Amino acid sequence: MRDFLLATHFIGLAIGAGTGVYLAAMGRWTVKHRGPPAVRDIMLGPGKAISDVGLVGLIVLVVSGLGLVSTNAGFSAMPTLFWLKLALVALILLYVFLMRRLAAQAQAETGPATLLRMKKFGPFGVLLAALTVVVAVMTFH
Repeated sequence: MRDFLLATHFIGLAIGAGTGVYLAAMGRWTVKHRGPPAVRDIMLGPGKAISDVGLVGLIVLVVSGLGLVSTNAGFSAMPTLFWLKLALVALILLYVFLMRRLAAQAQAETGPATLLRMKKFGPFGVLLAALTVVVAVMTFH
């Protein structure tokens, strides 16, 4: 069971983190090759669908992570770095909630103000994902 949960955890990680990297790259590509007016249509159209897949990956990651903790000795037996990893995952969840909320606002408005805010926050998702992976490796290696 532990191997299944670990494999599921890695699959959720790949989907969730990969989605953030992909969306960041897609946004930059869109601005460069299609121009700023196309950003709204692409990032809030196909980008939303891709974001939904990333959310599924994040849910798989969290659920499998809870399963992994329960197959070990529970939360009380986790090392100190685990709590840092958990805090980073909480920040990722907050980040995803914020970006999805901003995307809904951007969809409802005609100007670029919210899209520009999303652009400013964009790099934090990739950074949080990378930090979480590094801390996870340090925690369980």
